[in-house]
Amino acid sequence: MASHPLEPQHGPSALWDDVLWEPLLASLDRGQVVPIIGPELSVVEIDGNTQSVRTYVACRLAEQLGLDLAALPHAELSDVIGLAMRHKVRPMDVYPRIHAILRDAAIKPGPTLKRLAAIRSFGLYVSLSFDTLLEQALADERGTTTGPSGYNSYHPRRMPDCDLVSSVADGPPLVYYLFGRCSVLPEYAVSDSDLLEYLFGMQSAAAPRNLLDVLKGKSLLFLGGAFPDWLIRIVLRLTRQKPLSSPRELDGAVEILADSLSYQDPKLVGFLSDFSVETRVFHAGADDFVDQLWTRWSERSGIVPPIAQPKAEDAFVFLSYAREDSDAAAAISRALRAAGVSCWMDTERMEGGQNFRSEIVGRIARCELFLPLISRNTEVRLRDTYFRREWRHAEDRRQGTSDSVIFTVPIIVDDLDPGALREIPEHWKRDLNMCRAPCGVLDPRGLRHIQQLMSRGS
Repeated sequence: MASHPLEPQHGPSALWDDVLWEPLLASLDRGQVVPIIGPELSVVEIDGNTQSVRTYVACRLAEQLGLDLAALPHAELSDVIGLAMRHKVRPMDVYPRIHAILRDAAIKPGPTLKRLAAIRSFGLYVSLSFDTLLEQALADERGTTTGPSGYNSYHPRRMPDCDLVSSVADGPPLVYYLFGRCSVLPEYAVSDSDLLEYLFGMQSAAAPRNLLDVLKGKSLLFLGGAFPDWLIRIVLRLTRQKPLSSPRELDGAVEILADSLSYQDPKLVGFLSDFSVETRVFHAGADDFVDQLWTRWSERSGIVPPIAQPKAEDAFVFLSYAREDSDAAAAISRALRAAGVSCWMDTERMEGGQNFRSEIVGRIARCELFLPLISRNTEVRLRDTYFRREWRHAEDRRQGTSDSVIFTVPIIVDDLDPGALREIPEHWKRDLNMCRAPCGVLDPRGLRHIQQLMSRGS
């Protein structure tokens, strides 16, 4: 993939460059950056596949209540709760069920949350999810103990709003649950109706004033929100506490959006470009942004990352993909890493001053397996694409390899029929078995196939 994934409105790849990373890292060192973490980073591994906690809860809740998910276009938690209401389930009965589902699931935080928790320059984390995975990540990475002193939770009908300035300065890192924290009581937002009440409360006398006063003077990282356009605009306005066209209170402060939806919404990107020049949109998912943030921060701090990156001598797979398939690539990478397979993607290890082309060629020369992602995007992008150069480098390496050794494993990431593929090397269609990973969800059979191929040299 030739282009960098961080592309603010004012020019491609600008925020990927050191000229903008360095001020962000300097602000982070001074405690002037706050991550606002959305539900995309709360994920659970089920049968080797990654899904969001909200989707997991929605499916389990539907099973418990005997609801038919086929009646819904998507297994969204709010839709499942709406369906339950139509079946005369009392709203009060939903919250303790969700609490029990998460308690019994014994889920653990993923690598992205752990990386965020390990960045010790963060003293305050704002969670837009109701699960406690971020608290668990902080306990794992920084030894903090969970309990009322480690978090605060907003609710529009009550007003315990701690002194955040002294709490963050004098104690362990604090998690502030802006839409409530999971409990047996209806004290957190699980439906769109709940969310509306929380947003209404934040614009009234019941607003979390201490939190908003802190946020308006910080640089903010909106990570993994993947919310609708209108909700992003409202949250940005709330945290700014002034019109979006006005400069932020802190000189040099920025807002960064990194999730799977924002950069694909031209109306939102255009609106921010026109009316919120201090907001920049990362053109990939939050996982990629956090990988880059963690790498740069750890190197700056002289810390060896506890989550190991593939070394040159390690056996690893090379993921090759079109820019438009970056979310699917990131999901496949997470599933493979959770299964013990090291992955390399060109967005996560390219650092300032490296020769981009030589790094890519070198990685292809050293990888154990080459995994090209095939999609409708690769079928229509025929000119000036870096992934096709990667394919050619991989094919050049294959020429010196015995036909009995499997090196290339194509993965189809949408519903394309393998027999209808036209724009891939002919022998891939003729000689290779292809895996499937619709929307980046790698099927268990394909995952086992890759694991077995990676274990052949061990």
